[in-house]
Amino acid sequence: MSMDFDTNQYVRDLITLYRSGKHSEVVALSKKIEHEVKDNVLAQDLIALSNLKLGLLDSAITHYSRSIVLAPDNPESHFNLGVTNRTLGKLNEAIDCFNKTIQLDVDHVDAYFSIGEIYQTKKFFDKAIVQYETVLNL
Repeated sequence: MSMDFDTNQYVRDLITLYRSGKHSEVVALSKKIEHEVKDNVLAQDLIALSNLKLGLLDSAITHYSRSIVLAPDNPESHFNLGVTNRTLGKLNEAIDCFNKTIQLDVDHVDAYFSIGEIYQTKKFFDKAIVQYETVLNL
């Protein structure tokens, strides 16, 4: 990369590729411009989402974790990290992420629902019902 890089243009390029469903290209471009976008929350989230869609879960966790360090009050990064952890079978970590999401956004329906699904999977039906009732009341 040249010294006169434009971080905003790289982020726009990532957005265009992501919106086009070109997740492999997002990941490939992100490897080329990693240094330039390492401190950009949107870029980290887009790279993580593309990794998640491609099943590159460890890389998705790395990028969501970077995003959370950069913007710890962004509920969507915590939620998506929870989704990734759930996909990996790390259910307790996923619940922690979803609870953090709710702490930051008390009306985050998907976080409550996701916790309910995990409790249902773990056969904690009473706890699952509480989460589902919360969804219905939002």
